[in-house]
Amino acid sequence: MIPTWTTRNGPVVALSLLFLFCAQAHALTTQGYLKGFAVQSPPQESPQRTTVLAGRALLRGSLFEETTCEVAYELRSIKTDGISQVELTPLEYRFADLNRQVVGEDQGYQVLQNLDRLYCRFEFNSIEATLGRSPVTFGSARYFPTMDVLLPYSYAEIDREYRIGVDVARLRWSIGAFSEIDVGWVIGREVSQNGALFARATSHHFGTDIEVLAMSFQKAMAYGLGIQSSLWKLGIWSEVTQVVPSASESYLRGTLGLSYIWPNQITSSLEIHHSTVSTSNEFAFSKGGVFFTGMDYAALGIGWNFSPLWNLGASIIHRFGIEISTLIAQTLEYNANENLYFDLGSFWNLENDGEFKEASPVIYLDARIYF
Repeated sequence: MIPTWTTRNGPVVALSLLFLFCAQAHALTTQGYLKGFAVQSPPQESPQRTTVLAGRALLRGSLFEETTCEVAYELRSIKTDGISQVELTPLEYRFADLNRQVVGEDQGYQVLQNLDRLYCRFEFNSIEATLGRSPVTFGSARYFPTMDVLLPYSYAEIDREYRIGVDVARLRWSIGAFSEIDVGWVIGREVSQNGALFARATSHHFGTDIEVLAMSFQKAMAYGLGIQSSLWKLGIWSEVTQVVPSASESYLRGTLGLSYIWPNQITSSLEIHHSTVSTSNEFAFSKGGVFFTGMDYAALGIGWNFSPLWNLGASIIHRFGIEISTLIAQTLEYNANENLYFDLGSFWNLENDGEFKEASPVIYLDARIYF
């Protein structure tokens, strides 16, 4: 059973950790945000409205020389019409955690808490060690990541600013100016079953970044290779990952991407993706970080910074094959002042049925203020 603290004591524990950190740290910096989301997602039967208010506080400082520590705590209030459909963040990669629910479901209302960062990083010459709760990500793909299997965000996630923190002991060793060895142990709620061990090597040669990954997670092995480079004015990246679960069939996923910066502050990117995951592979969709159920996909993204204060973005994800599906996403961002932003966005499925019908149509408005 996962060790937890009670709902009542959760905020007290988090605030006590913050207080102790502030009392001991020097060179202390603080930052955070307040966010509000209004989401309209009409299903087949009746429209559904969700309102989210979120606040996050982050403290960063040094307890000793060549040591950096960070603590981040978040509260999120969620109100959904009818019965709440909010899913709590999986805890497979957290050994101990606060009770996520501060206020339970009552006519679709919840207040959730998240102690999302709690770690110290130590630097010794060419070695960097990290112990505690911090994000762990791999690969470089934007729409179809294959190497990033530890709590990745889905394609329909609206708030993707911070990756979810996991409990990890990590060691990075720089070899010369262009290479690095990275090993770590992600400690799950059941140490022998739900954690992960990974070894990763990165190197830079002839303008190309190479990433090699081997990882044991959820009673499976993952082997990945990623490449980033440039050709003329094109950015190029590619990654391929083979996953071999112990109790289900293995599968291979690969992604190839291109990016180009046009005149007049216009950026574009293209990714193509192939997967051998079967729709009956329960491991891939429940534990393997896989969201797409088809074999072949393409995604096109365009961004336009048409004024110093306005940004427009759009993307299309298309599934090829017998069951064709197309999802279109748009965002319009306005920077009201240095720390205040507003976004208007949407997701639209071009087919009445298909893979993306559960993710659209969605329209959302959000406001973000940073401090």
